[in-house]
Amino acid sequence: MGPYRNILLFADPSMLRTPAYDRAVALAQATDSKLHIVTIGCNHLLEYASRSSLHDSTKAKEGWLQIQQQWLLAQSETLKPRGIEVSSNAVWTLSPREEMVEYANEFKPDLIVKDVRHEAFIRRPWLTPSDWHLLTHVEAPTLLVGKPTHVLPRRVVVAIDASPVTGDDEDFNDQIVQQALAFSIQCKADLYLVSSVDYQFLRADAQGMMDSWAPDLYENLHQDHATALRSYAQAHHIPEDRVRALSGWTPHALANFVDSVSADVIVVGTHARRGVHRALMGSVAESIIDAAPCDVLVTKPGSA
Repeated sequence: MGPYRNILLFADPSMLRTPAYDRAVALAQATDSKLHIVTIGCNHLLEYASRSSLHDSTKAKEGWLQIQQQWLLAQSETLKPRGIEVSSNAVWTLSPREEMVEYANEFKPDLIVKDVRHEAFIRRPWLTPSDWHLLTHVEAPTLLVGKPTHVLPRRVVVAIDASPVTGDDEDFNDQIVQQALAFSIQCKADLYLVSSVDYQFLRADAQGMMDSWAPDLYENLHQDHATALRSYAQAHHIPEDRVRALSGWTPHALANFVDSVSADVIVVGTHARRGVHRALMGSVAESIIDAAPCDVLVTKPGSA
């Protein structure tokens, strides 16, 4: 993934400057990219009134679109002095989930930026069905922004599966690291490379048969895991002090590491057109995305 040329921001139809808005603007300015801002939605009260013959449906739609377009135009004028080339659009629809996917696939951006709800009581973003639908049906890398501490990320974590047992896709891992490295360079952020293996899960999966094997099996697995991860780091010139071979339940281990280094973004890879089902250790990628205590960049290296 080279420098971004076109960034697509799904802005909040409530016309608020959200964390995703600030993050998309900062990325566009830092990478000299074009920024396209779109609001997708409708006014449900007006839609109800039109169905009840209390209000003209055409006027309701035109009025909503006019207000949205006026706000979008104001944003464009505000951003022009910062050297950002901005275009915008407003779309009225009763099916925003489907419209969002169709819009993104037609626009073909290099990066999608979108807000996700941030629930303070669980200290992480809360992904809606619409968010999952977007991740599953759109090929472009998608940055899900919850509650960033910095407009541009300062620390980025990329998670791959370097396990000697389950990490059988070296090309896939390489592409994820390459995309994460490009993203971190453009943000001038530190990049950490991590991989986690749940040895207790592997032991349970073997149904007790490992008890009769060599007692140092786990130590060998850990060493092989660390060696494999270091090889990825060396190939991509990532400093050794930013490489961690973790153990434990993968979503929990990664969330703890993200907290420990105060990371702003975690990068997770998925296979294009397959949704979030075969990254890292299979469907556990969904748990990683859902449990991340920071923003998540979901990439599809297979579509690059």
